[in-house]
Amino acid sequence: MQMKARCKGLVTLFTFFVLLGFHSSPMAFQRSIEENQYALWNAVATRAVKEARNLMGAPHPQDAVVLTNAGYAVVEGLTTEPCLDGLRQWEGATAGKRSLLEVHSARNSALWFFFFNRRTGQGVYYELKGQNISWIIGWLEYFRAPWIRRIIAALPTDQLFGEPAYEENILAEHLLANQANKDAWNDKVAAKVFGGREFAIVTIANGIAHGTPYDLIKSVQFHDHYCPGVTSGYLLANYLEKNFPLLVPGSAYFVLSIPPWCKDDALQILLNTTPGKSGYAVFYLSAADKGNLREEAKDLAGVFFRKNQSGKWEGVVLGFSFAKIEEMGGPTTAQGYAWESRLAMDLWLLDYLDQPELFINVIKTFELQQGAPSDWARVGVDPLDAAHLDLWKPASTP
Repeated sequence: MQMKARCKGLVTLFTFFVLLGFHSSPMAFQRSIEENQYALWNAVATRAVKEARNLMGAPHPQDAVVLTNAGYAVVEGLTTEPCLDGLRQWEGATAGKRSLLEVHSARNSALWFFFFNRRTGQGVYYELKGQNISWIIGWLEYFRAPWIRRIIAALPTDQLFGEPAYEENILAEHLLANQANKDAWNDKVAAKVFGGREFAIVTIANGIAHGTPYDLIKSVQFHDHYCPGVTSGYLLANYLEKNFPLLVPGSAYFVLSIPPWCKDDALQILLNTTPGKSGYAVFYLSAADKGNLREEAKDLAGVFFRKNQSGKWEGVVLGFSFAKIEEMGGPTTAQGYAWESRLAMDLWLLDYLDQPELFINVIKTFELQQGAPSDWARVGVDPLDAAHLDLWKPASTP
């Protein structure tokens, strides 16, 4: 009797797996897994679009924007790029229309979506509660794609995403309009209404709404937020291409960043020169180090090298002045809340992207008589000493 019951259980279990799509062919099995993974993440994004539309209505396609870290986030070992196809349902959002933006994140970050109407400023934030779909991921190989879509569609919203964070207007014109608005938004920043991504989302969304050039937006996406430091890198790249262009076809700049700041993420994106391709190095300066720089080097940004037709390396040392922004009547980082001043400065700088000379000064030009720029980045070498750039103040005499 016990044996009969056990056999019946095995038959039932076998039938269960067959009905759920168990495949005998390894190739078919693998294809099924890939289809199920695609169905899962596509369904998650589709569900987010549906929920956003329920809250915000359907914006005009020209106004619809969605930000996400889909494709970067990895949930329980699964990559999330299929979400990007599902997000196109947000009124046809695509990268080509600057309406679907992938924001860089660590792969262990939570998967999130932000739906935005660039005309009205409306926005809603969703963050996946990955632990609540772990059982689906655990059984993924036994499901069929249509079943997965139906399961995701049927899950309660709060179980899938938690409580959505809806905002009536995040446009800078509203947030910065008066002190009451600034205080109200700062309270929401402190409360982390967008999962701690308030600055990133508000600045990137406003960048899109205010016509930020796409190559600057690409730098911002990599940096994961929009700030004046990234814009300074954009201005430096514009300056180099205009005043210190590459001379040898197929060559690249070598950048010695001293000191590094947000600009370096922009320079890597715009110049396609990186440490991994042996074209980028950084040197950090302490507050004391900065105080010991010669006066002409107080705004030091870095040393930029190019190869000339004779095969030698030429260098230019550039400085970038944030103080110039204040001198020109622009906002400063010292005024108001941290997010407030930086958002204001982001938008103010948009009018000057084609005038990098306003903020950049040449500290020194030179030519290497021997060796390569990478020699200046070796352990124990000080590129600012008298044997190289001679940018330290003379030692004081006792």
